[in-house]
Amino acid sequence: MRIKILLLILFCVLASCKNTFNNETIKENLAKNSTAQHSISAIDAYKLSQENQVVILDVRTPEEFKFVGHPKDAINVPLMLFEHQYDVDNQCSKMILNKNFVAIVKKQFSKDTPFAILCRSGTRAQKARKLLIENNFSNVKTIEHGFQGDINSDPKSKFYGKRNVNGWINNDLPWTY
Repeated sequence: MRIKILLLILFCVLASCKNTFNNETIKENLAKNSTAQHSISAIDAYKLSQENQVVILDVRTPEEFKFVGHPKDAINVPLMLFEHQYDVDNQCSKMILNKNFVAIVKKQFSKDTPFAILCRSGTRAQKARKLLIENNFSNVKTIEHGFQGDINSDPKSKFYGKRNVNGWINNDLPWTY
């Protein structure tokens, strides 16, 4: 019985330590380029950006960057641009690929620059990462859950349907307009 209790205590102690990382571990994970290791948490990206170990690349539109807000010190290079034609069927403005995206990044950064890419919730960041990897950038991650995070799917929550789960702003990381 004592052994079982000791094993249970040991398991609990080890389980509580599994999410403790030092900055070297974060940097090692950022440097990996395998498909399974292509993202980084917003908190880890923020810590690395404060040490100038990563560039926060915000790939949202200039309008989102300016009016919704963005992480402090983020660089905005939009992957998509608003076409400024209203789509009546989908009730939104159409977006088109920024054909200069890779060229702009190449002009501003070297191919070994470590990037943590951010968009609203993650989809555009993944596309931007793919484009940069295809163009020989070697150290590119996406920030999990993006700037605004995931949609609250709890119908009992007063925030149901709102983007208040995970993401940069929901982790109380610094941001500005």
